[in-house]
Amino acid sequence: MMTDLVVPADPDARTLVVVDDEELFLNALGGSLRRLHPEWRVLTTTDSRHAMELLRSEDVDVLVTDLGMPNVDGLELLVNAASISPSTGTVLMTGHTSNPSLNDVRKRGVTVLEKPFPLHDAARAIEEHLSKRESQFSGALSLSLEDLVQVLVISRRDAIVRIRMGARTGSVWFHQGAIVHAVMGSAQGEDAFYAILARRGGRFAVDPFEEPSVRSIDARWEELLMEGCRRLDERIASVSTSELEGIEAGDWFDEQLEGTRSAPAALPVEDTQPQAITIGTLQMADVQASLGKLMEIDGATACCVVDSNSGMMLGSAGGSSGFNLEVAAAGNTEVVRAKRKTMSALKLSDSIDDILITMKTQYNLIRPLRTNDALFIYLVLDRARGNLAMARHVLSSIEGDMRVG
Repeated sequence: MMTDLVVPADPDARTLVVVDDEELFLNALGGSLRRLHPEWRVLTTTDSRHAMELLRSEDVDVLVTDLGMPNVDGLELLVNAASISPSTGTVLMTGHTSNPSLNDVRKRGVTVLEKPFPLHDAARAIEEHLSKRESQFSGALSLSLEDLVQVLVISRRDAIVRIRMGARTGSVWFHQGAIVHAVMGSAQGEDAFYAILARRGGRFAVDPFEEPSVRSIDARWEELLMEGCRRLDERIASVSTSELEGIEAGDWFDEQLEGTRSAPAALPVEDTQPQAITIGTLQMADVQASLGKLMEIDGATACCVVDSNSGMMLGSAGGSSGFNLEVAAAGNTEVVRAKRKTMSALKLSDSIDDILITMKTQYNLIRPLRTNDALFIYLVLDRARGNLAMARHVLSSIEGDMRVG
């Protein structure tokens, strides 16, 4: 992993994270942005997982990422960024703008840049996102969160407050003078609100109101503030100085409120193992393990799992500069859709086991998952070296390793 951190003296400098696995391109883009805007703080990395760490630990204004990334691709990184740091602006770089999933990405406010692009196009896209951030009501939490809550409810603002406190983030939904929902980590509802309330310091942004997935809070805001302060006072009274030694008090309080720590006897140990990422009901850790097994088949050169609704790859292995899996995924999505449309027109109440496309140098196998026919596995075999019968057998057995549902 190559990472380049440049930290200017100005603590209020706008922070960018630029992600691309091609180091030459990354160095050129990062260096050019710094020269063009020396007031920007530009952090560069070749690893999407490290970019997610930066999103958790830094107040990132804009994320710029390439689409085709190893381990965690650009689209998956955007999904994670929206969860980790919802107020961060996003720019996606790609050489394949024909990918049908990009239309949905644009609708979510992501700027798409087609490679190669002039430097000023990238700078302009970043400037537009920074301008949007500046138009938000945002700043450092020098006032208490209790005061901020009272300002919003008394003014009857409809808004979402996004709060970053070190590596932790939380969100509170306000509607017509009431607090209707809160999320922090895995907690939601009143417990999440109390966890946020227990923190001191950090940064916040007030975004336009969007209806939450669920309204998890019914209590009046005055009751919430009183109960939150009471819980915090009880925690402070019950914790000895020796128990808090070596651990940040705010972390302990909100972990207690979320029910994630039973006793602060030792420093928290950061889990450095990659977590399973779920897209829909598909466990991405299982997908990558299964794709790795497919690549062990004699003659296998590339494979991926594709969402046939969007044409987006959910995981991939293999491929080369001369064989773009993103384009193949989008194109074979059309093959699957066309076959299903034909079956519907013929009124065939049947399902597709697999689709075989035979070329002079390749076998292409497409196999919809039995447990979720919106997804399919795409496997490319070298025709001279591949064993088609064995590939079909392994495909049939391996899809059971992908946990769906």
